[in-house]
Amino acid sequence: MRIITYDSPPDQVRAWLELKGFNSVTINSLGVLTGAQLFSLNKEELKTVCPDDGGRVFSQLTVQKAALERSSGSELQKIMRRRQEKLAANTSDSGVESFDEGNAH
Repeated sequence: MRIITYDSPPDQVRAWLELKGFNSVTINSLGVLTGAQLFSLNKEELKTVCPDDGGRVFSQLTVQKAALERSSGSELQKIMRRRQEKLAANTSDSGVESFDEGNAH
């Protein structure tokens, strides 16, 4: 499944529009934009530029944004989990516990 992101160049945006089956007016009008530019358009702007497909483009972009947010969230969770595991390993290897126990007398 081809996706677009905020970093997508115009050729990738154009390919995504073609894959989704939008008409040539929509592809030619929006296919010159970057992912960030396309994601920044609201439903009314899309309908103005592409009267036939504007609503459907907006719906597809909404789905795409949700997928990006889910994937970036899971990536962040993986990074945080690895950091917590690394911190836990460093703490248990540091001897901090035995030093604290020694001062408890």
